[in-house]
Amino acid sequence: EDLKAHAANQSARYAAGEYPGRSPNGNAMYDRYKRWCIEHGRISNADYVVRYVRWHGGSALEPSLAPYLLDDGIEHWILWHHPNKTPGDTELDPASEAAVARALVAREIKGEASPSDVPLVCFQNVPPLRSIPTIAHSHVFLRVGSMLPEARRAVGAMRGAWR
Repeated sequence: EDLKAHAANQSARYAAGEYPGRSPNGNAMYDRYKRWCIEHGRISNADYVVRYVRWHGGSALEPSLAPYLLDDGIEHWILWHHPNKTPGDTELDPASEAAVARALVAREIKGEASPSDVPLVCFQNVPPLRSIPTIAHSHVFLRVGSMLPEARRAVGAMRGAWR
């Protein structure tokens, strides 16, 4: 519910210091990522995304490199849109983004679960808070703890393929 409130009023929450923070592990992962980018030719965040995410028809759903500090059972993912298909400054519709995220998880589901069995919250940061403004993307928060086992396994397979 806190993520839904944040999504509805990001600017005011950010101004009040209520923006989701990152865990120490999330900060450490982000620091490792930045070092890796320097060691591999000083590639930018945008270049990394274009080059290394697993694209499916112009979109990709991948675990966040710098996840927010969240309650147990919630995972932070990013829904990327390839800049050749979607301009970076595109305002993304949360309902459409949720449908795309669910469809990407559904590609991996084996069994009875369907896209509607993937509980999530999805939002795009307001323009001043976008870390990579040249690539349209949304933050997706998967409520893994509430998923059916087939959907949970699908998310686990996606996470495993990412590492």
